[in-house]
Amino acid sequence: MNAHSIIPAAAALALAAGAATAQYYQVELATVDDEGSLSIDQTMDGGFVTAGWRKVADPTGIFNRDFYIAKHDKNGNFQWLRVWGGPDDDCAYSVRQTNDGGYIVAGESLSFVPGLELILLRLDPSGNTMWARAYPHIVSGDIIHAPHPGVSLDLLEPNEEIIVTGHVGGNPTLLFTDPMGLPFWQFQYFIPPVPDFEGPPFHAFTDVAFDQNERTAVVSGTVLYRLLQDPTPAPREDAILMKVDPGGIPLWYFHYDWPFDRDTPDEPNVAEFGHGLDIAPDGFIYSAGRTDFGRPNWDDGVIMIVTDPGGVPFLTMRYQPLEIDGRILRGYPGYASIEFDRRFWTPVVAGTIFDIDTFAPNAFLMLTDPMLMPFWVNAYGDTPASGPVWPTWGESVAIGDATCGWGLAGRAEHQAPPPFLGAGDNYLVKTEDNGVSGCLERPIMMAPEMPGIERMLPVEPFPIFEFIDLPEPARPVMGQQFVHCHYPTCYTGPCNLADLAQLWGVLDLSDVNAFISAFVNQTPAGDLNNDGIWDLSDIGLFISNFNAGCP
Repeated sequence: MNAHSIIPAAAALALAAGAATAQYYQVELATVDDEGSLSIDQTMDGGFVTAGWRKVADPTGIFNRDFYIAKHDKNGNFQWLRVWGGPDDDCAYSVRQTNDGGYIVAGESLSFVPGLELILLRLDPSGNTMWARAYPHIVSGDIIHAPHPGVSLDLLEPNEEIIVTGHVGGNPTLLFTDPMGLPFWQFQYFIPPVPDFEGPPFHAFTDVAFDQNERTAVVSGTVLYRLLQDPTPAPREDAILMKVDPGGIPLWYFHYDWPFDRDTPDEPNVAEFGHGLDIAPDGFIYSAGRTDFGRPNWDDGVIMIVTDPGGVPFLTMRYQPLEIDGRILRGYPGYASIEFDRRFWTPVVAGTIFDIDTFAPNAFLMLTDPMLMPFWVNAYGDTPASGPVWPTWGESVAIGDATCGWGLAGRAEHQAPPPFLGAGDNYLVKTEDNGVSGCLERPIMMAPEMPGIERMLPVEPFPIFEFIDLPEPARPVMGQQFVHCHYPTCYTGPCNLADLAQLWGVLDLSDVNAFISAFVNQTPAGDLNNDGIWDLSDIGLFISNFNAGCP
């Protein structure tokens, strides 16, 4: 048994000994403006910081966006709001808390050097500006992804050097800086002409994560190409992963394909898009993205890829979103919206689903087992329980506290009292370990399908180097909070006598196997009536509790 299979068991045993103290809730943070979150990170105090955009009208009546950063405590209550930006469009796409309690925010701006700004903004623990810097970049230079995923950052421990994605001249870039934002290196990455391809492919980055042990970095995204042997070469897309060494030089580059087509199997035209990724402590890489199953503008589903540290797939899967009654949904992850949970040694993915009849969006959260089989999937923003809430959609996900749940950030529209009426709002969902947040939710399914294949591609770096100091400070903003539901504790213990296996609150085959093993081996877990005898009464208790289900 290798480390990749031993550690999940150890993590589950460690979790079973813990106790949960976190809360779960759905809360909405409204201002008079239109806003939404694109990124979330859990903070040292058990709360969350979210980052995104707010849209406001300038004196001429034209609406432009500003950076929007909100701090929430562990109960979901917002503590402060900050906006940053100039006279034109500015948007924050990625946020991380630093070891001193402050924050690094990455975004894009058109306000200072039009069309050429990647922004790094450093805030102190109270949200005040420490520094802001701009770097060569093309806003919305990504020609593949829609909507535009923006930039993404990660921090390298222990010194907290910063790596951030971008695009310049039609090619994706990586920028690596010291903790003050002073560049060590910045590269564009080109794919030269490849056999069987019509011309050099295009590619674009969506997320980046450090391997803290190797001090390498992995980036996810999508490659766009045409095949010469096709009768009429049409654009094709595949998910990509690339690893670079500490100096930014590529170590490997793979694209991943699910060629199995739903409409014309003899002419595979399935599109896959790479979205987010995270790296486990053993170096295995977990990524999520989107597929159209070969039926563009009709189907949308989720792909997941687990590779070894060399990019070779360990597991791959694609999923069709479904309602519990079997009705097909369209859905895909948000950008940078997968996290590897070290408590369960499994990934959790956030994203968006759409009803194919009404096209109303909801957020979803999916937890899988280590083999990528879904434990549960929940949709959020369903039937209103505390006033009319329009559907939410999930953009990013963060691990909850040490023992319980996950945080999900996105956007919702709430018919709030004036002057907040009709504006889109920052939305925060905090769940317990079974995905329950307390309201506005329903279970759905992600039906797993066949695995994918991979192919290696060459890639070449080209150095660039420039940055600009920006003195613009972050500004405080007032807001009003709406609490849709709030529960004082997050329960992660067994829900009844049959709930014998992780995850708590979910009765499934793992509980059956746990009972059978305990009963056959005559361990205490199989003696449900505690009479010291393993007999039919214990079996009867297990069956009746299992059939009763968890509340």
